[in-house]
Amino acid sequence: MFTPSNYTSKKFHHKTLAILPFEIHTSVKKLPKGVTISMLEKAERRKSIVMQRDLFRYMTRELAKSSRKVKFQDFNETNDIFKKKGMNSKMIFNTPKKELAKILKVDAVIFGSVYQYKNKLNLEKEKEVTFSGMNNKISTVLYAYEIKRGRIQWKYDSSQSGFPSKVGPDVVKGLLRKAARNFPL
Repeated sequence: MFTPSNYTSKKFHHKTLAILPFEIHTSVKKLPKGVTISMLEKAERRKSIVMQRDLFRYMTRELAKSSRKVKFQDFNETNDIFKKKGMNSKMIFNTPKKELAKILKVDAVIFGSVYQYKNKLNLEKEKEVTFSGMNNKISTVLYAYEIKRGRIQWKYDSSQSGFPSKVGPDVVKGLLRKAARNFPL
């Protein structure tokens, strides 16, 4: 048997990978007055790109420590390709991963979902949705799909709960760092 921490793999050796924007799902007890679903979706789209960027940074840092020959497509290049193809986030999430890898001209794609359980939302003066309250929960599930084998080659999931919203971004970064350390480079 093996665990992700002691398992080394050549699954991604000499491969180029792209990290896709994250699919984010937010649950809240009730929307406060003035907050609409579209406002919440806008906040999720913004966070989706930030998480994509952060995971790219953590993966490339881990790669620098490794002797493996793995290459990550810059997340800006990934997003530029999608933009040129006219693909919005919904289209990206609903397109088969094999097709996305072909569009990006990579061997594999890393994609993930984040599930946020928030107790309270606020509406800032700039009409921006923010989170507040205690006892929040964030769960992440990440996958790597390799085009050659046509299947998932890596999965990582983790969660954390019971924290105030103001430390939520740090919790997410911590979960992504752990995922990067567990990726088989």
